[in-house]
Amino acid sequence: MQPHSPSGQDSAAAGRFAFNRILTGDARVRLAQLPEASVDLSFWSPPYYVGKSYERHLSFDDWRELLRDVIRCHRRIVKPGGFLVVNIGDILCFPDPAMPKFQANNVVDELGQLEHTISRGGRKFDVVTIIAKYIYAEHHGSHNLERIIVACIPNGRLQQRYNPNAEDTIWLAGRNAPTRGEDFRVRLSFQRLRDKAHWRVRELPSDDTREA
Repeated sequence: MQPHSPSGQDSAAAGRFAFNRILTGDARVRLAQLPEASVDLSFWSPPYYVGKSYERHLSFDDWRELLRDVIRCHRRIVKPGGFLVVNIGDILCFPDPAMPKFQANNVVDELGQLEHTISRGGRKFDVVTIIAKYIYAEHHGSHNLERIIVACIPNGRLQQRYNPNAEDTIWLAGRNAPTRGEDFRVRLSFQRLRDKAHWRVRELPSDDTREA
């Protein structure tokens, strides 16, 4: 904040702040205390909505409104010709398709480490990975098994058919549930695998009503 010649309410507001000090608090409250047209540059890094402890209470709409509120606070305090800079994270799996994805085109293409074959008793066998996803439904406070999705992941020798490059792949990368604090990871896309070979993905209904 650069010194200027305050008057009236601005003079009282300026008296509450000294230069070269770090002030903490809610930005919406602190910005409202600054004199009008007193800021040359505002540089701030808001919560990224990735499930940190201090933002887990926010819904996606709440988070967007929070950013809007802070931006609105700058209308009064930023000088004509001043700057407002927002440092935001590269959220590749952002739920809002209109949100800029600054690193979305920086693709990392890296081969997996799973062996194509294994040897047992002097014989070689192709490696086939089967995964199962259990889907539960909440019913009267309990969680009952609803269905199981079973997927047969192709052997690595079928790379060119199922996973030729980072743009045409059966894999997804990123946080599937950022609001739960989930780590960045690679996971199988059942739909993409099903599109390439429908028989590799099967859903098994369950009649099990026992609580999980």
